[in-house]
Amino acid sequence: MKKALSFLVLLPVFSSILAQTTVISTFDQAVSETVESNGLLFFTASNGINGRELWRTDGTNQGTFMVKDIHAGSSDAFDLYFEYSAVNHNDVIYFKANDGIHGSELWRSDGTNSGTYMVKDITSGPQGSAISDFCSVGNKLFFVSGTSGNSLWKSDGSTNGTIPLMSFAICRNLTEWNGKVYFSASPDNSGEELWVSNGTSGSTQLLRDLNGVTGASLPINFRATPSRLFFMAATNIGWELWKTDGTFAGTQVVLDINPNGSSVLNAYGDALIANMGDTVYFVANDGTNGFQLWRSDGSEIGTYRITTMPVGVSDDTGFPIVDGKVLFSHWSLGRFWSFDPQTEIVEETNYPNLTHFSYPRKFIFHQGVQYYAAKDSLWGCEVWAEDGLENGGTLLQETHLTNNWATATGQGFNDIIGTINGKLLFIVAKGVTDSKQQLHAFDISVLDNCFHPAVQVVLSSSTTTLHFIWNRIPNAELYEVRYRKLGAPNWTTAITDRNYHTYTNLVESTDYEFEVRAQCNSSWTNWSPTQVQNTGETYTGTNLHIVAECSESPTIERLYWLKTDEIESLKVRYRPFGTTTWVQTFTNANGYKRITDLLPNTLYEYEYQTMAGGLWSLWSYSKRYFHTESQVVTSISIAEENEVLTYPNPSNGIFRLEMPNEFDNASYSVYDLSGQQVIAPVAIKGDVVQLNLSFLATGIYILRVSKNGSTTGTKNIQIIRE
Repeated sequence: MKKALSFLVLLPVFSSILAQTTVISTFDQAVSETVESNGLLFFTASNGINGRELWRTDGTNQGTFMVKDIHAGSSDAFDLYFEYSAVNHNDVIYFKANDGIHGSELWRSDGTNSGTYMVKDITSGPQGSAISDFCSVGNKLFFVSGTSGNSLWKSDGSTNGTIPLMSFAICRNLTEWNGKVYFSASPDNSGEELWVSNGTSGSTQLLRDLNGVTGASLPINFRATPSRLFFMAATNIGWELWKTDGTFAGTQVVLDINPNGSSVLNAYGDALIANMGDTVYFVANDGTNGFQLWRSDGSEIGTYRITTMPVGVSDDTGFPIVDGKVLFSHWSLGRFWSFDPQTEIVEETNYPNLTHFSYPRKFIFHQGVQYYAAKDSLWGCEVWAEDGLENGGTLLQETHLTNNWATATGQGFNDIIGTINGKLLFIVAKGVTDSKQQLHAFDISVLDNCFHPAVQVVLSSSTTTLHFIWNRIPNAELYEVRYRKLGAPNWTTAITDRNYHTYTNLVESTDYEFEVRAQCNSSWTNWSPTQVQNTGETYTGTNLHIVAECSESPTIERLYWLKTDEIESLKVRYRPFGTTTWVQTFTNANGYKRITDLLPNTLYEYEYQTMAGGLWSLWSYSKRYFHTESQVVTSISIAEENEVLTYPNPSNGIFRLEMPNEFDNASYSVYDLSGQQVIAPVAIKGDVVQLNLSFLATGIYILRVSKNGSTTGTKNIQIIRE
């Protein structure tokens, strides 16, 4: 049985049953930003059959699907920037879309096919309308149509109820406050000033010309609070923070923060403002201290500088509000800092601030936990969680079986697109065995639990040999794997601390099924879903697809790839990262290669060449990476959490354990995994135990500490013999 790589059907298993993350859909193109409405996240994407269309998700596989093929066939109904041309209005999303007939026009959707339709063809013909700046105000939807001179429109969701209010030379920055829409506009290019409307032509009027008869104040960066609307504007005193209560007299500059120039902006542009109640937080420069964090309640006395950070404060990561504190940072700082409005204490937090966080969709805060896309040389690019209580984050789940770590600044492999119904949704740039973009859902309620591996793949290196590989579980002590012929009554099982297992002497052209589970804190998870593979299955194609990199020991790494009939041989060259001398090795392109004599705890880069039709390809255009395991621990306290300890084979054959005082008058014994006792109980005297393990073979053993007839602690010990 042969399969072409371009139409690959060998897929990893991602289960929603007791799995931390689930792949709920895959796409050919980048997924847009999301808009939340009525318990759903809406976004645009392409599934490889249709063009970029409207999709929805509730965080489950069943609830994730294309809402409607608006532009029939493979053409796009949307551009990538969905969030700039869509809004939630009374549990319905309104957006601009192009059906290929009317051009880009006003559409609406409730998440169903029948409830997704064009509201009005504003500009007849295929050129469409340049719709932008949606704003929901009560039962009215405001937006701008740019085809006929940037007109301000309103809609009640019906064709006849979608009408123009007033034409402008420019109209933008629509913001709701106190039942009205506020915006910046200029009817005749005489200067962009502050306008307001309650939804009638007569009420659409200039609120105040901040700059007088000449020039433009360019109101921007509106932020609504319960009692007032803040914004930034440029007048003869420079760019400063302004406020309005909706009246001419109540529209005033808050404070001339920088008497010698601009404080909040150097030029027209987006700047982030956050608020807690009626107090806003923003970045400003008073001309002396550089850009720092400021606060304002709208009064002069209540507007003051909070920080004196030596490097300053930037607004490119925003000002998340977490547990009643305002978080802020600077691109050069490794962590967020916090300001507590109750105590006015400024201090560093444990929440990371990585250099690539200035790009969108790289982190999100939810219920006091920060979820973020990060990378390291051990796990590659993955999504992590930090609860703010401890240094270092928690890996959600290894989603890819290769180390996709790259030397360039940034983390382009993952994007976090939002939370919905207790699920964190994020993108993985490509699958284990294909290049599809995967949409993952992570159940936030199970952050601290241990689950069976959710990413599994079975590869063939011969007609009688299969390799079962799965994702690593960070806190797993052991894995148990089992296999059998498809439909057979009995399983064959094995226990390992590696994330792979090899099965040989299988029957050719026969279906086998595989399952795996993990042990954490001496308890086993449920079995994973079944993965089925035929021993006679092969693939066609000349492009090499690396599937997994697995550590066999601190000095041995395994490479796995999709074996094809066309690739006749393979060269691999590797070197420690940062060095210049390559080590080259050959293999027969059977889909599996052991690289030996490596340095422990070292990042390696590698490249490959393939031979097809007797000709060698060029070296792979981009480098790949793997990180060898750390060398073993020789001394550790039994009081720590249970984990696998590796015994390195020292010359004296002694493993040293430091014991806490409460283990006085206790005893220890050692068992193999079958339950056979290999070291009889030995009394513990003092705080150091010397275990002579030199006579034990390679494998996993269990150290048990007992006192008064009851087990008080266990620890797994791994013995490796070179």
